[in-house]
Amino acid sequence: SINIPKIYKTRIEEGVVKGLYPSRSEAIRVAIREFLYRELKFIKELFE
Repeated sequence: SINIPKIYKTRIEEGVVKGLYPSRSEAIRVAIREFLYRELKFIKELFE
């Protein structure tokens, strides 16, 4: 389990209710995946 601010939980739940994500877990997985993609891309570009 993770602890996140209430506003994040609310926004994630809104995404689930609107059908953007099938579950809160999937919304969090997507967010982590996109974050890591951006960060790794930034680091790669930094050292090119």
